[in-house]
Parts: sequence; structure tokens; C-alpha cells
Amino acid sequence: MYETNLAIALIMAPFVIVLGALPFVSRQYAGFGRVGLWSGLVAAALVLYACAVVAFTLFPLPEIDDPAQFCSAHAALAHPQLRPLASLDDIVYGADRRQAFLQVFFNFVLFAPLGFFLKYRYGRGPAHSVVVGFALSLTVEFTQLTGNWGLYPCPYRLFDVDDLITNTTGTAIGWLLAVPLMKVLPSAWPRPRADLRPPGLVRRGLGDLLDFAVWWFAAAAASIVLAVFEVDSELTSDAMLYFIGFMCLLGLPLMRRDRSGPGRASLHLALADAGRAGPASRMRVFVRFLVFPLPFVVLFALEEPLWIGVLAVAHLIVALTGRSIAGRLSGTSTVTRAVVMGR
Repeated sequence: MYETNLAIALIMAPFVIVLGALPFVSRQYAGFGRVGLWSGLVAAALVLYACAVVAFTLFPLPEIDDPAQFCSAHAALAHPQLRPLASLDDIVYGADRRQAFLQVFFNFVLFAPLGFFLKYRYGRGPAHSVVVGFALSLTVEFTQLTGNWGLYPCPYRLFDVDDLITNTTGTAIGWLLAVPLMKVLPSAWPRPRADLRPPGLVRRGLGDLLDFAVWWFAAAAASIVLAVFEVDSELTSDAMLYFIGFMCLLGLPLMRRDRSGPGRASLHLALADAGRAGPASRMRVFVRFLVFPLPFVVLFALEEPLWIGVLAVAHLIVALTGRSIAGRLSGTSTVTRAVVMGR
């Protein structure tokens, strides 16, 4: 069971990281002028931990064929276990003592990172951390008691007061472990600096990837909406795909002063006329869109992964030599927002 939950957490994490990357990275550049490698890894670890909490406390979700039969099979879980330290009896005298021990042990382990992050990353005190740990644990237990807040006709996991005790204790232990570890670990936040240097290839490439990610997620959400309303027309689906692509990758840059899409904006990147101060002209932004990223949108709609890969490699090779294909043909260059906006 634990292997399945861990796999779910690992699958969820990349999607949550991408969705959370935009506001996180934007705050990093706004507050510190850069995203430190270590602080980024700490943030990714925090996201992975949040996914693990969801995976271990809610999944796997059971299937229901007959609600009455389902509730009858889980009737013993309908009443919360309110006797403190009852799990010790299961460990000492229970029929499956190993499973009982693992249940208690993983409750400690699952909430220890919470206390660690609260101290190491956010500088919270012990009392605050314990209260947060207890509140989160209580939320989890009520989620289980209410059948995921009414999504299931009855509970399929037990509300156990011992879980509150072990989870809260695990949070406190994590906080205590963070105290000595903070003396040897780098700071969870980078040192501030002015964001005036020309952005490197990695930052520019990540900005473009995040632009495509926003478009992809928006298109996926639109597909779900179309499916809910039972719209099966391929023409409608393709039109929605192109419309969202135009809005995310052209419409927003034309409206923004920094001429950036949502992904590039999150990295505080801006598009300027090559060799000139100030934002790029709208005509140059449009030309850049025709060169990049419109071809990728078209190839994606046509379901041509091979040509997408070939085109991506071509853009990368040219970018490694200096300015990108899009920059050369449109007469634009990518700079930081601070350069274009004067702050």
C-alpha cells in the first residue's frame, strides 16, 4: 500500500510543481532578483511532500458498486476511535503487530517534514509549528471521518485520536531536527541582488517551456469542459486549441508592457527591440510569434511529435550560438523585466 501511495505522490508532484512554479518563481525574482538552485530544490521538495501527504491520507480511492454493501463492509470505521494510545495495545497484543507498528511509525515520519519545513524555510517557532501540525492532522482525520467531505456515502478510513497524537508529535520532532540541521544546510532563501544581467539560455528556455505548459494546461481544461458538455467535434476541439494558444502566446504578450507570456513573465523576462531600450514593438512581437511559438502550436494540433522534436532541436542549436531564431528574424532580444521597466 505504501509503495502505491508513494508512486501517486511522485506522479502528482511534477504537475503541481509546474502549476506552482509560476507564482513561486515570480516571487523569487521579485524579492531576490534570482532563483537560487538550493532554494528551488527546497521548494520542489516541499511540493513533493505536500503531494505525499495527499497521497498517503486519501489514496487509493475505493470503487463503489453498491453503496449499501460498501458502507456495511466499512461499518466499523463509522465511529471514531477516541481512546488515546490505543494503538500501543495493537502493537503489543494485536494480531498484526507489524502493521500496527508501521501505522504509528509512518504517522511520525509523514509529519516530521512539516515541522522541519516550518522551522527551516519559514522560521516558525515550536508552538506555531505544533499548532499547524495538529490543525493539518485534524483536517485529515475529519476528511476521513466524513468520507472525503461527502464524496463517499460513509467513511472508509478510521478517525483515530492516536493519529492526531503521533502526527503532532512527528511535527514537533521535525522542528527539533531542523535546529541542528540549519547550522550545516545552506539558507532556504537566496541572497537578494539586482536583476539586471542578461538572462541565460536556461532561464529563457524555461520561460518558453512554462508558456507552453500554461497553454497545455489551459487546453486540457478546455477539453474537459467540452467533454462534460458532450462536444465531440474535432473541429471545435482544434479551434479551442488554437484560440487558447493565440491568447496565451500572442494575446497576453501584446497586452503586457514587458511583452511576455505567463511563463516568461513569471521569470521576470521581457522582450525588447534588439539594441534599443524599452519594450519591443507589437509588430515585432507578432513576427516573433509567427516564428516561435506558432509552429509548435500547429504541430501539436496536427499531432506530429517527431517534427516537434526536430524543430525544438533546431531552435536549441541556434540559441546555443547566441541569439535565437525568433530573436534574429523578429529583431528582438530577451532581457529582464527590470531592464525594460526601469526597476
